[in-house]
Amino acid sequence: MVGAAVSHGTVDVRVDSVPRVSSRYGYDCYAEATALAVRTAAGTSATALSSHARVLVQLAGDCAGLRRGAALEVSATVVAAPYGTAAVWLLVDESSPVTVLAEPAPVWRAVETMQAALYRSVASLDQQGRVLVPGLTLGVLGQDALAGGDRAVAVDDSYAQMLQDQCRDAGIMHLMAVSGGHFALLASLVGLLCRWLLLSRRWRAVLTAAAMPVLAAVLVPSASVSRALAMGMLGCGFTWTGRRRQGVVLLSWTATGMLLAMPWHARDYAFALSCMAVLGITVLASPLESWLSAFVPRLLAGALAPTVSAQLFTLPIQVMMTADFPVWSTAANLMVAPVVDVATLAGLLSLFVGWWLPDAGVLFARISSYGTRVIEMTASLVASETVVTVPWMTGVAGGVVMALAEVTAATTALCLRRLWTLAVHPDPSVPGQRLFLSPAVRARLWWRETRRQLRRLHWSGQ
Repeated sequence: MVGAAVSHGTVDVRVDSVPRVSSRYGYDCYAEATALAVRTAAGTSATALSSHARVLVQLAGDCAGLRRGAALEVSATVVAAPYGTAAVWLLVDESSPVTVLAEPAPVWRAVETMQAALYRSVASLDQQGRVLVPGLTLGVLGQDALAGGDRAVAVDDSYAQMLQDQCRDAGIMHLMAVSGGHFALLASLVGLLCRWLLLSRRWRAVLTAAAMPVLAAVLVPSASVSRALAMGMLGCGFTWTGRRRQGVVLLSWTATGMLLAMPWHARDYAFALSCMAVLGITVLASPLESWLSAFVPRLLAGALAPTVSAQLFTLPIQVMMTADFPVWSTAANLMVAPVVDVATLAGLLSLFVGWWLPDAGVLFARISSYGTRVIEMTASLVASETVVTVPWMTGVAGGVVMALAEVTAATTALCLRRLWTLAVHPDPSVPGQRLFLSPAVRARLWWRETRRQLRRLHWSGQ
C-alpha cells in the first residue's frame, strides 16, 4: 500500500511529537507518528508493519485527539512523502473518523500541562515575545504551537511570518531549533550546584545524566535534541571515569549509534546541520580563537570563533536547502550571543514553574522576552540592509561547490600565511634570511640526512 502513489485505508498510529499548525491548504494540524497497523479500505485484517514506518499525520478539523504519546486509529489517504524524513503522509479529512485507542502516558500528559502553562505565560507578552519565547525555549514558534487542539498563542500571522523570514535571512533562525545549547546550559548549572555542595565528579555525572532526559522530554522532539541528549549522556561517562572529553570521538559514536538505531536521520537536514556544527566547533574553534586573538580582544575572539566555526562547516549543507546564504550571519549571531543563554534559562524556568506558580511563570517569560527583543531588533536591522543574502546554486551541486570554495579559500590563506612567515621571520638558528626551498630540494636534503643518521646507528647484532 505504501508503495503506491495514493492509497486509502485505516491506519493505527502512535503520535511521537507535539502537534503543530499545518501549512498545508485544507488541513489544520500535523504531527510525526509511527504506523503500527494498516487495514485497507476493502476491510481486510490488520497487518502489522514490521518496520514501524515513520509517517506524518495531516489532520483537518478537530485536533484535540492529536496528542504526543496517544495511539490513534485514523481513516486516511496515504501518499508518498514529497519531502521530510517521514516515509509517507496520512491525510485525514474533516469527515474521516479519528478514534483514540490509548491516551498518552502520564509523563506526556505532565509535559503537555507544562507546555500549555508556558503558552499561557507568553500570552501577555508583545507579538515578538509570543513568537520567539516558545521557539527559543521549546523549539516551536508561537504561531505554530497548539494546545488542546487550538492555537496556543494568539499571534498576528503576517507579523510572525515576517519575523521568521527576517531571522532566517539574518542567519539566526537556528536559535529557534533546540540543540546542544540547552543541554550545555543544564550541564553548567548542575556543575555549579555540585561545586557549591562540594560533591564529587561522579555525583556530578549522575545528576547530569538524570537531568538531561527530563529536559529532552519537555522539549519538542527533533534530530538535534536526540543528538545533543546522546552526546550529553556519553559525556557523563567521561566525567564519571575522570577522562578528558574528546569531542570528535563523542560525536562519532553518537552519529554512528543514531544512524544505526534511526536510519531515517541519514536524510535529515536537521541532523546533518547539528552534527556538522558540533564538528566545526570541536575542530576549528580553539585554533581560530587563538588566531583571532592576535587581531581583536580575547573576549570578542572567544565569541566569534564558535560562531564562525559552526557556520563554515554547516554552510555547504545550508545551501543545499536554500538558494542563498546570509551575508550578515556572523555579525547577527555576535549581537544576540550575550542574551541567548539568559533568555533561554528564563524561558525554561517559566516552563518548569509556570504550571504551579502562574505569576512566576509570567515573570520569567517576560524576562525571556527582553532577550528575544534583542533577537527581533537584530533581525530587523539586518533586514534593512541593501544586501542580506547572496544567491547560490542549490542542491548537491551547490553544496559541493560551496565546500570546494571553502577548502580553496582555507588552503590559499594557509599558503599566504606560510609565505609571509618565510619572508618576514628569519631562521634564528642560522645567519641571514630563510631559503625558499622547493619540495624536491627538501626531499633530497631529508633523504641525505636520513641516510647519514642510519649509517651512524650501532645495531645490536653487530
